Amino acid sequence: MAKRISSDGKGLEKLVSRIYESLKDNPLIEVIHDIKLPNCIGSKSQFDVIIKNKFDDDIELIAIECKDYKGRVSISQIHDFNGRCSLVKGIGKKVFVAVNGYQSGAKELANHYNIELYNLNEISVDLLRSWIKWERSYVSYPEKRQIGAILFHAQGGKIISYNLDNLSNLSLNLVLQSPGVEPVILQSLISSMVNKDGFNRGLLQFAGEDFNKLTVSGDEKLITIPMRVQVIPEIPYVTALEGFQVQINKVEVVFEYTYKIARFEDVTARSYQTNEGKNTAHVMSTQVGEMKLEIIRNTFNGINSFYIIDSGGHMHKMNQERVKEFYE
Repeated sequence: MAKRISSDGKGLEKLVSRIYESLKDNPLIEVIHDIKLPNCIGSKSQFDVIIKNKFDDDIELIAIECKDYKGRVSISQIHDFNGRCSLVKGIGKKVFVAVNGYQSGAKELANHYNIELYNLNEISVDLLRSWIKWERSYVSYPEKRQIGAILFHAQGGKIISYNLDNLSNLSLNLVLQSPGVEPVILQSLISSMVNKDGFNRGLLQFAGEDFNKLTVSGDEKLITIPMRVQVIPEIPYVTALEGFQVQINKVEVVFEYTYKIARFEDVTARSYQTNEGKNTAHVMSTQVGEMKLEIIRNTFNGINSFYIIDSGGHMHKMNQERVKEFYE
């Protein structure tokens, strides 16, 4: 019989303690040590550690086996663990942890059975949290941006509009002239609208409001959000539209942003602590397609603040009332 490094199973104790400490703040998680679960043949299968992950209406089980034997883990031990897992409904992840490594062939068999192998010193907080599915973990990221319409508000209340059907008839090099003022090119005016301070932040908050409404089912969706931006010149513009000289009191541009909403994929969670060991910040990062995003929950004096870091590395504070709570 293989001998343990210590008679009281210190390796397993360390593993269980590390799991509890890493996941104790997540109310969706239940960690059970040395448990026997009912199996499909009417008996029970024993596991060193089971992590129950409640996600939406489902419960996914993570089965963990820890061997602190003096020798390396054998092929037969991998085979036995997989057999126990295959008999229990709901096990979605199988993890084997060794204190002293694995025998030749054990890794190949584990790979065949889709069992993840680790040494005890590889089990970190970040790794453990990366195994967990976070409730309502959705991300929205830009799929497309276009101009949906340009409206010229003329003198007398008339509106000359160009939408997707006839926008190609309008030149973006159109000159808008105000008496005594440098002329403005329509393209430059549109660029100044997009670069206006607060425009992107407003878009994030607006997107967040619709985002909350449309992610209840968890399906991937495309949503288009119209953003209306207007410029009212101090002195009305004069320009040629539809063959006539027209006085323009206001230019309104409707930007259409199409966002894709999807579940997080390949989530990595990191936490940071103060010198006293108290959690101060938690970071969830993900890559969906080519988009990389990070969401930060910062805790100060018991108050949570949320920030999003976009693909350009810019940080935006999220509107607290519209934040989709990832940690409920």
